[in-house]
Parts: sequence; C-alpha cells; structure tokens
Amino acid sequence: MRVGVVATIVVALAGCGAQQATSTSGTLPAAGAAGARGGHVRTWMRPEAKSSDLVYTSDFEGNVYVYALPALTLVGELAGLGANTVNLCSDMRGHVFVPVQNGLSGEVLEFEHGGTTPIATISDAYAPLACAVDPSSGDLAITNDESAYASDIAIYRGPKGTPKLYRDPNAVGYVSLGYDDAGNLFAIGDDSLGTRHLFSLAKGARALTEISVNIGLRLIYAVQWDGQYMTIAHMPFRWGTARIDRLQISGSSATVVGTTKLSSPTNRFAGQTVISGTMLVQPYSRRTDRLGIWPYPAGKTMAASVDVGEYINGVAVSLARRDGCRRPHRRGLRTC
Repeated sequence: MRVGVVATIVVALAGCGAQQATSTSGTLPAAGAAGARGGHVRTWMRPEAKSSDLVYTSDFEGNVYVYALPALTLVGELAGLGANTVNLCSDMRGHVFVPVQNGLSGEVLEFEHGGTTPIATISDAYAPLACAVDPSSGDLAITNDESAYASDIAIYRGPKGTPKLYRDPNAVGYVSLGYDDAGNLFAIGDDSLGTRHLFSLAKGARALTEISVNIGLRLIYAVQWDGQYMTIAHMPFRWGTARIDRLQISGSSATVVGTTKLSSPTNRFAGQTVISGTMLVQPYSRRTDRLGIWPYPAGKTMAASVDVGEYINGVAVSLARRDGCRRPHRRGLRTC
C-alpha cells in the first residue's frame, strides 16, 4: 500500500488551528511486519495514534482501518469485528462507534480514540446500519433494519440501557443519520417504492417529521452537520461529480443555499461522507478502495488520498484530546 498526497494545501483540521499537508510518498512495511495489515489477521495500533487526529474507515468484512491526519498514514487496524460493518460515527470525546450486523440482529462497539479493544458493547435487537451521536447530550442514534419491509431509529441515552424507538410509516429503511449542534436529528430513508426522503426528529419531539427539499433526493446517501448547516451528499450512480448541498431548514421545508462539488481521478464516489471543520473525507474510485480528503467548503480538487486496498464504506473522524480544546464552536472547530 502506498500513501500519496496529490496536492499540497493547508488543511484546517477540526482541531486547534491549521496543519500543513505536505507531499509525501512512502511504502508501508511488508505484510507481517510491524505496522502492516497482515491479511486481516490481527488488531494493532501504533503508539502515535493516541496523540494524532485520526480517520477510521470500514470495509464490508468486519475490518476498520485507521489513518493519521492529514497525511493519511496507516497507524492501525481493528480486525474481525463482525460479519458486516457499514457506517461509523464518533463523538466529542473522540470515541468511535462501529455498528456490526449479524444477520437480523447486531451490536454497536465503542472504541476510545486510538484504542484496540471495545470499552462498551451495545446489544441491538435488530440489524444496525448507521449511527450518529448527539453533541449536546451524548445520546447515540442507530438505524435498524427490522426486516426487509420495516426499519426504525433507536436512540440510546448515555448511550446505554433500553433505547427509545422511532418509526415512520413512509420509511421502510434508513441509510444515514446526523445531528445538528442543538440535538435535532435528521435521517435519510426510503419508502416502499424506493423513493428517498429526508426526515427530522426535533429535540424532545415524539415523532419523526418529513422535510420537503427543493431538489430531488434520489441519490442522497449522507446527512450531517457542517458546523453551520445540515448537509446532504449526492453520490453519482456510476460516474460523475459528487455534490454536498447545504440546507436552510425552516419548519418542515428545506432550501439549498450552497453546494460543494468533489472531483477525483476516477470521478466515482460511494460510501459515507464526513465533514470535520474545513476538511471533507470520502471513499472513491471504481472499487471504492481509495479514501480522499477535500477542502471544505471549497471542494473540487482533492488534497490527499490513500489506497486502502479493500472495498470501503464507513468513515468517521476522531480528534485527539488536547488541553483546553473540548467543545466545538459553530464552524465545527475546537476552541483553544
């Protein structure tokens, strides 16, 4: 595996100030040597991972690869977590949550920043797919596939205990979740005809509400907060430019007020999109086996990329803990 930074820019990470991404190219040790993946046979983490900002990405075979930011240097792997790990999420402490599907049931594993062993396991009665953490409370929301024809959103307080379940009659499956900074939850779901919708669960509300958007939602695969706006990510079906739309939401309607476009050498995109401060992380390529970084909200030209070597889908950014840097301000950056 080779790590290549395809452009030299200042990437202002979601941390204390900006960091310089420099053009580097290096080869990792051969399989079996310290720091190599070794054919998915073991879990490992380099010591420097604890003090580095990290991006976690998952494949479809229960493995999670960990890269240091902004250089995208491989620093660890969590191997053999379960049959299917799809989406990931992280919280304000830098903890990473990994939903694992085991047939029609599953669990969510919680890892500390740079940790190799789960510090908590949340058993789930159904098949968890995606997750999001409320920055205002620490509550964990999970999308569940109950069957081929039903789905719910489970919210764990703490996160622990018995979850509160939310369902909408117009949704048979949810593909993405995201909280804003006030604790309002947004979800993307499909109806029985495969039509995609945007839903919201206002903080303290008892039921989901559908949000009408002034654009088509057919190719939307991610919803998240960018520090100022809720955003939705459009992934091209086969080939094209990915698009991140910023939404102005009022009541049960939303209007696009800004757009970020992403380009890559292959112009093929898929999987989870993560915005962290002025950085956007996204899997791409024909086999979705590469991970890229783009400046946000500028987009367009990719700043860095790495060949993961496996089909990947889930992405989460985990920030190293620093003294005096505990809460984000409105643009998603830490205050120091």
